[in-house]
Amino acid sequence: MAKFIFILLFASVFVTRNDVVIYSADEEMFRLGSLIKEAVEKNPGVIAAKNKFEAKKQRVPQSRALADPMVGVGFENMPDNNFSIGSAPMEIYSVSQEIPFPTKLFSRSKMAKREAGVAEQELREEILSVGFDVARVYYELLYAHNAIEINREAKGLWESSIDAVFSRYRAARAAQGELLKSEIELAKVENELFLLENQKNELSSKLNILLNRHPDTPVGKPLEKPPSAFDASLKSLYEMAKAHRPELKAAKLKIEKTEIDHSMAVQEYLPDFEMKVSRRQMRNDATTYDTMFGLSLPLWFWERQAPGVREKKKELEGSLAEYNSMENRVLYDVSRGYSEVVALKRSIGLFSTVIIPQAEQSLEGSQAGYEAGKEDFLSFLDSQRMLLDSKLEYYRLLTRYEIALADLYFCSVGSGIDYER
Repeated sequence: MAKFIFILLFASVFVTRNDVVIYSADEEMFRLGSLIKEAVEKNPGVIAAKNKFEAKKQRVPQSRALADPMVGVGFENMPDNNFSIGSAPMEIYSVSQEIPFPTKLFSRSKMAKREAGVAEQELREEILSVGFDVARVYYELLYAHNAIEINREAKGLWESSIDAVFSRYRAARAAQGELLKSEIELAKVENELFLLENQKNELSSKLNILLNRHPDTPVGKPLEKPPSAFDASLKSLYEMAKAHRPELKAAKLKIEKTEIDHSMAVQEYLPDFEMKVSRRQMRNDATTYDTMFGLSLPLWFWERQAPGVREKKKELEGSLAEYNSMENRVLYDVSRGYSEVVALKRSIGLFSTVIIPQAEQSLEGSQAGYEAGKEDFLSFLDSQRMLLDSKLEYYRLLTRYEIALADLYFCSVGSGIDYER
């Protein structure tokens, strides 16, 4: 269980810093780390994988146990004219035990341990998958909240613009078309707000399902933070993926399992044993004992044992090829995820330092020029649209960046990110 706690500690640091928050007093704020921890504790998929792992562990002691002994009672020499137990002159009591060749029990135990190890990696994979799903919904929900705030700001700007245009229209300094265009833009923003509210509610329900809550449970608002730091090298991510990716660990265990399976096929050439002790009780109270020791002979080895060994050898070669193929796919996933994160990080920096500040300056100039009658309405309209689109695109990029980063570490690398370093 310590390994699962380790994963949780990695997962819980996704959003643990004190950052700027767009706060609404009627909404409870929540952090991603607490959601991931709750999902790992309550998500049905994780619980099912954990129970499967616990069940597989119980096979280990079973695999090294001997078969149940056989206890028997027999009656000999019963007369043909009195077929009853009481007429038998001899009673036989026996105990027998089948004993596999010692190395076979050891190999069965090793096999069961590897199967439990595979189940453990499947549990880790499920934990990481659920953690990523929670992170993705969290950042999509954060985007919905930010987009709602931006559109509310835009709504206020358009309402102010309509007042300004109406004043100019009454003074015969603006055409009626300008007033209608402003009202159309305001209607578009109001419709977008309606769609965003629906999107927010849908994402809240999806988050509740991941946490095994009722879909209508109030969720609140995610804490907003600056873009997550990312300075890892591609080479280090490759090494982390090879060391941590659950699928690769499970594939290695399956190779070991196939090796043990091959060894067990070879051991089929070895005999199994049987011991039997019998006690004979006569009617005249005379007692005798019999002891028997037997072993199996692989007499038909060319049809049974030899093909079995060849079969397991081919399965082992196939497992090695599957591992190499999986490792190549994992490294590709890491490379693709790394490139996406780097590109999105650059775009976020460009929008935050260049595009949005310039769009704000452009709007200020257009508004002042329009109010002074030095700039036409279409330029003013384009400046407002440009600022709105730039802010929304920034948050779209930020959402894609955080989701891509979570996908890179949770799904491609199979680890977490330590933001406290």
